[in-house]
Amino acid sequence: MDILKNIWECVILKRLLKIISFIVVLLLLIYKIGICRVTSESMFPTFKTGSYLLEYKTKQIKRGDIITFRKYGIGEDLVKRCVAVSGDTLQIKNDTLFVNGKAPLWINVRNLEKRLSDDTFTFEIPFWQPKEVKTSWTNSNYGVLVIPKAKSEKDKMYFVLGDNRLNSLDSRRFGCVKKTEIIGKILFVLKR
Repeated sequence: MDILKNIWECVILKRLLKIISFIVVLLLLIYKIGICRVTSESMFPTFKTGSYLLEYKTKQIKRGDIITFRKYGIGEDLVKRCVAVSGDTLQIKNDTLFVNGKAPLWINVRNLEKRLSDDTFTFEIPFWQPKEVKTSWTNSNYGVLVIPKAKSEKDKMYFVLGDNRLNSLDSRRFGCVKKTEIIGKILFVLKR
């Protein structure tokens, strides 16, 4: 009789653990984990168009993170790399990105086969920059741009670029991403 009782307790315990695990995973999926889809070539070759990505819903972003965000007026969630944060100085010179005077180890656009002409974009000058700099900014030569320092944590701004910088709708067009617009950061690719 004791053997049957022990077996029954083990079965109940295993089922209970499965139910608790299922609930924990479900809560994570609902509140902290999401799935997004890459809808353009802007992150090529890091991600291909149509790739599905697992995102962790957080607003704690640092330089180099690949993030998802919802920018007002665009109509879809975007996936881009955060290249600069509040207080940073940014410049693209001869297709090379410089942040605070240094070239980060992220993708170099010279390795991309598909290049678009510099007149593909009409660049918008962020409101905090003098208007006279607009005439000299192109895809290959952009900035020097100083991202304003944040007065508080919630006021932080992020400058984002697609890894395929010559074919990307990013902060050069719509300005910095506010912390309130961020959905999360990419953990890994689910399907290429």
